[in-house]
Amino acid sequence: MSKIMLMPSNINQIEENINDVDSVLIGLNDLAINMPSTFSFDEITKISQITDDNNKELFVAVNKNVHNNELSLLEKSLLKLANLNVAGVLYYDIAVVNLKDKLKLPYDLVWAQEHLTTNYATINYWLSHGVKYTLISSEITLDEIIDIKKQTKSKLIVPLFGHLSMFTTIRPVVNNYLEHFKMQHQGHHYYISKEGKDYPVVANKEGTTIYSSYFLNGLEESLILKNEGIDYLLISSFNIDNLKLKEVIKSFKIVNKDNVDQMAKNIYNLFDGKYDKGFLYKETVYKVKNNE
Repeated sequence: MSKIMLMPSNINQIEENINDVDSVLIGLNDLAINMPSTFSFDEITKISQITDDNNKELFVAVNKNVHNNELSLLEKSLLKLANLNVAGVLYYDIAVVNLKDKLKLPYDLVWAQEHLTTNYATINYWLSHGVKYTLISSEITLDEIIDIKKQTKSKLIVPLFGHLSMFTTIRPVVNNYLEHFKMQHQGHHYYISKEGKDYPVVANKEGTTIYSSYFLNGLEESLILKNEGIDYLLISSFNIDNLKLKEVIKSFKIVNKDNVDQMAKNIYNLFDGKYDKGFLYKETVYKVKNNE
């Protein structure tokens, strides 16, 4: 049976939905990117208590490219996480893999190099190095996800609901733009409007991230993935208000072959049909310019 994993924006969302999810994925301050929010160690300790008390799993993202001057912070942070009941740590930088061996850290690792987690060969490579989980790319098809599951023993986490991260850079793109045109800063959240679509943008000290204009909605596909033995179905809270998030989580929890049409209709009404299937049915095809 697939587990529901929630990426929350705040602790209240965890408390309000803890009974309807199986695991919680949060980001660590200063070492995580592309998360709805990141949390301090004091907050993570509180969250760990909530997940422990409710017999749920806790995963922590340490998924940014780490600079040399951050290696000491990374090592100290990984050691502090070892004192909590953490099921897994998501990584992008391979330094995390090396430090796990060096420090003999007790938790499992999750390969989370976003756009690279697209094939079972590389997943199995990391599995051979002790990495037991993979966060699957949001840019591959449903059939490809199923094929990967058949070819690996790695536990797979599949994004199935929420805005998708399209582009991330360490450059302060928004800040540079505002300063160049002598415009006022208005927090960390912005939008880019293009061709009638609004793309959420997050600009903070870690850089700039642009998200998809639509929500990925894989509610119906969740039934297929459950049947295929996919381990985790990931729901992101980014840019979704609490009431709608609660309904989404409940829908993913109770959906079955008999009520799927009604559940799908509920989601449609909840978001006025403003969602998409992402790449679940769109193959990525690379073409050489002018067919050369």
